[in-house]
Amino acid sequence: MRARQFEQYKWKLNTAGMSFMNLDWLNREATCYVCSGCRHIHWFHL
Repeated sequence: MRARQFEQYKWKLNTAGMSFMNLDWLNREATCYVCSGCRHIHWFHL
């Protein structure tokens, strides 16, 4: 059975350089949809 519902999340796309300088909050964000049945993650970075 396939689930047809997704949960939406926004996750930071952390980079080593920004983390090293303690500037993680400046990293870009990706919108992610997680399948409620199988927990597969679909990433959308715009």
